[in-house]
Amino acid sequence: MSDVANKEHNPFKSVVQRLDYFLMSNHQTSASLVKRLKEKSGASQDAKGVPVEYFGDFLKKKIDKKRNESELHKYSRFIDIDKDGFISEIDLQTCIDNLNTNAFFKNGGEALAVSSFSSQRKFFPTNETFTPERALEIAKQIKAAMIVAKISYREAFNRFDSNGNGFISFAEFS
Repeated sequence: MSDVANKEHNPFKSVVQRLDYFLMSNHQTSASLVKRLKEKSGASQDAKGVPVEYFGDFLKKKIDKKRNESELHKYSRFIDIDKDGFISEIDLQTCIDNLNTNAFFKNGGEALAVSSFSSQRKFFPTNETFTPERALEIAKQIKAAMIVAKISYREAFNRFDSNGNGFISFAEFS
C-alpha cells in the first residue's frame, strides 16, 4: 500500500456532500429537513432551528454512520454558520451552496469554527478592506438569505431604489 494520502480529501466537505445527496435523494429541501428535525428534537416553537447537538446525532444516524460521533458533532458546529447554537435553513443551505468554494471548506472546515458569518459581527459599514474571498462569502450569504425570504433580485433592488430612478445612489444604499 502506498503511504500517499489524498491531499484533496476533506472530511467536513464530504459530510456536507453526503447531506446534499441525502436531501436530493429524499426529495427534501434544507427548510423541510430543518423543520422536521426541529419538531423531532422537541425544540421550542421560537427556536431558530435544530439544536446543534441534535443535528450532530442526525448526521451520525442518517448521513455518515461510519464516522465517529464527536467528529460529526464538531462538523454540526461548523454548519452552524452564525454560531447561535441552532442549525437553521440558512446555515444548512449556505454550506450546501458553497460546496464548490475552496475557501469555505479550507483546512477541513476549521475556518468555520470562528465563522465570519457570525451575526454578532456585522459586515457593513466597516473600515476594513474586503478580500475577494470575503466579498464572495458576503454575497453568498446575502443570496442565501434572499432565497429563504423569497425576495427576488428586482424586489431587493427596488427596496434600495427609493426614488425609483433605476439607480441606487450611496445615500439610498446606506
